[in-house]
Amino acid sequence: MIKKRHGFVTFWLWFMIIINPILAIHIFARNYLLSWFHYSKTYLTINGFGCIVNFVSAILLLNWINGFWLILIFAILTPFINTEANFVIQLIYSTIVCLIQFGILHLKKNGISTWAYLTKKNIDLENKKINISNSSLEKVEIQSKNEIKDNIENIAENEKNIEIDRLEKLFDSSIDENEKSIIAKKLYDLGKMYYWRFMAREKK
Repeated sequence: MIKKRHGFVTFWLWFMIIINPILAIHIFARNYLLSWFHYSKTYLTINGFGCIVNFVSAILLLNWINGFWLILIFAILTPFINTEANFVIQLIYSTIVCLIQFGILHLKKNGISTWAYLTKKNIDLENKKINISNSSLEKVEIQSKNEIKDNIENIAENEKNIEIDRLEKLFDSSIDENEKSIIAKKLYDLGKMYYWRFMAREKK
């Protein structure tokens, strides 16, 4: 089965791959803009590593490896590691980030989400559905062939019966022995064994 992801999921992953290294460089470089907010070294270091985690996760996800767990683990650990920030606010922020990422991975294309491919959830079921569908198509095809065959046989049988009726009427109306013999031969060939007695006998 060819794996396909929703267009926005692809866009989001590439956005993470591009933006997170830029943010990490700015954070670790202690750029002038960040100095305005007087962030501590610990706070900036943790957020810098967060950007790296997001970057690595996006690459893994783009290659159909479930990097979401890296984001989730880092999100759980961050409120406990970064003691300089408010624990509740960090916990809420981490939860929102994980839910957004989780929701994006659940966007579907052709009825299957990226998350389903990553966890193989419902893929086996989908394969079973495909196999059942293929099996059903094969059954329908076989049934159709049998129906066509039966129809052809029925048509042939009907045509045979019509021909027998025509020949029997012709046989009954004929007074010429030679003609009756020829007709009897045709009826005999069509399975009407009764008419063998009217067929001309070969002279020895």
